[in-house]
Amino acid sequence: MTTPALSKLNSRIRPMPNRAVIKRDVAVGQSGRIIIPDKAKRRPTTGTVVDVGSEITKVRVGDRIVFGQWTGTEIGLSNKNSPTEVDYFLIASEDEIVGFLDAGEEVVEQGA
Repeated sequence: MTTPALSKLNSRIRPMPNRAVIKRDVAVGQSGRIIIPDKAKRRPTTGTVVDVGSEITKVRVGDRIVFGQWTGTEIGLSNKNSPTEVDYFLIASEDEIVGFLDAGEEVVEQGA
């Protein structure tokens, strides 16, 4: 079910049959003098599906999706091209995905 371009990106993670692997969108930085710890910052609630388990029926690889802020299990893997950087992925069930974004649609503000 995976497309070759995206499966190469994520070949190190294979989801269980009822799970999807999601590449979380990058958070947009805010300028200011207040330093907020990473754990207290709002996390992006949008991303791209990079792999799906065999039991997933409504979500496809490449879909841009919306999910809850505390959805799923997040893991970080070292970036193959830059070992000092980390790529973060989310593993979530299909039930935790709350919607789809149309192609080219960008979220400018997210709820708390």
